[in-house]
Amino acid sequence: MAILQAGCSLDISSGYSFDFQGEQASRTEHVDIPAGVKIVDLTNLFGNVVIQAPGDQNATIDWDLTCWADKEQEAARLTEQVQFICSAGTDSSRCEVVLPDGPQNKLRGVKSNITVSIPASMKIKVENS
Repeated sequence: MAILQAGCSLDISSGYSFDFQGEQASRTEHVDIPAGVKIVDLTNLFGNVVIQAPGDQNATIDWDLTCWADKEQEAARLTEQVQFICSAGTDSSRCEVVLPDGPQNKLRGVKSNITVSIPASMKIKVENS
C-alpha cells in the first residue's frame, strides 16, 4: 500500500505512472467461482487483495474499481473500459485486472480492490503490487 502526498505521483511496477488527481468514477462487480475449481490464480497490480475463508461456502470475488481522469465523463468511460477477466478451467480459475489498450495516457489513476471469499480447502495464488 502506498501513501502519497498531494502533488506526488506513483510509478506502478507495470509501467504506469499515476498522480490520482482530477475527477473519479467507480464501479463494482461480483463474480462466482464455479463449483469444482480447486485453485484460483489472481493478478491485481493496481490495489489490494483481501482473502477470506468463511467456511465451506462457494468461492466468490468482489471487485471494487475507481478510475481518475481530468474530466468526470472521461473517468466514467475509463471505468467501464477497465476489465476484470476470469476464465475457468475444470479445476482452476484465472482472474486478472486488465487496462484498456488505447487510452492509458488519459488515466490519472486506477485503484482496484479485490475481496476473495474461498473455502479453506481451496488454494489461491495472488500476484499483487
